[in-house]
Amino acid sequence: MVAVLVAPRLFPRPPTDFVGAYHPGAYSLQQGHGYVDAAGRLVESYPPGYSLVIAPFVRADAVESLASIRLVHGALAAVLAWLLTLLADRLLPERWRGPAVLLALFWPPQLALAYPGGSEILFAVLVTAAALPLVSVHRARKGETRKLAALAVGALLGLATMVRTMGLSIAGAVLLSILLASNRWSLRRRLATCGLVLLTWLLFVTPWVAFYTASTGRVGFTSTEVGMVGLRLGFQRFESFAPGRLLEERRLGWQDGSDVRRDLIEASRRWPAETMELLTVKLFRAWYAGDSGRFDALVLPMNLPWAVLFLLASARSLWRWRRTPGEVVALEGAAVASWLSAFVTSSLLRYMAPVFPFAVLVIAWHLADALRERGARTHAVAGSLVDPTRSETAAVRRHECAV
Repeated sequence: MVAVLVAPRLFPRPPTDFVGAYHPGAYSLQQGHGYVDAAGRLVESYPPGYSLVIAPFVRADAVESLASIRLVHGALAAVLAWLLTLLADRLLPERWRGPAVLLALFWPPQLALAYPGGSEILFAVLVTAAALPLVSVHRARKGETRKLAALAVGALLGLATMVRTMGLSIAGAVLLSILLASNRWSLRRRLATCGLVLLTWLLFVTPWVAFYTASTGRVGFTSTEVGMVGLRLGFQRFESFAPGRLLEERRLGWQDGSDVRRDLIEASRRWPAETMELLTVKLFRAWYAGDSGRFDALVLPMNLPWAVLFLLASARSLWRWRRTPGEVVALEGAAVASWLSAFVTSSLLRYMAPVFPFAVLVIAWHLADALRERGARTHAVAGSLVDPTRSETAAVRRHECAV
């Protein structure tokens, strides 16, 4: 409810994505004409998942549709809160659950997640729903339970991919986490589990790819022009850097990725240090930047510490690779995949917002685990003073086994 009340005041006008693609597609679906725009052409900008969900609630006018869609987003926000609570219950110690969920849901920039007309809230619900059976994939002792959980993960990630193309990178990160992080499994079990996830993911994604290919004559998922628009927009607002001014002059002429790569190589040769600085700023912009830039200065000091804490948590996972649970690595992988996808394209906070709760839960898990380990070491040292036959190393090892 808080998100539904706050978001419209932050974004009083419908987003261009909604006016240009989501609303025309949804209204056409409602009228029985298929996923097409006002001119009868296939909507190539985005997959149809979000438009299918809002189709029963839209009206002919995009602005008039926002009132009813706001209620849909309110329901989705409530579902997201419930799913995050379930995920925290499965992942964190009891005293860490409440604070982590409250921070993930009510951290001020996250309230914009439910803004009407954006598909991010539905995408967040689906990837969070996929995280629940993903925990079971890593923890299940029975093979049948693990198989069913893997099928559920693939299905939910497939639905998420039908809402936003970022689901492609998250699905890839989940598969990679199963292959690499399930270090107690045999290679055969890892490959079989990945196969089940991939199978159901393909069942949900392939029909749209086949339809898109038949309708456009091009094999693909969405229009490549949309990706190029994201790349061009991603290098705005960097005029304070010499390479930024060069890229600003040339970005509107980019036709494909080779043009971007050519100009970046030229900039790095002429200004190597400034180009690296520009790319570093672009990397972290995904944690605070908005489409209009109105709130960037306000969000930056609130969200940048989260980015730093997430990097430290991820570094700790790498350092303690065999002792970090696979489900924690999977959530980290999903957040990193979204972050890198945002970095490659527009570097906007709304691309990171759906997985920001994953970053909060991962940070909370690592803090709780570090404090647990410190307590075990303190207990071991105190015990060795009382009983010299007790070994600190042995006590710590017993603690790690228990964890």
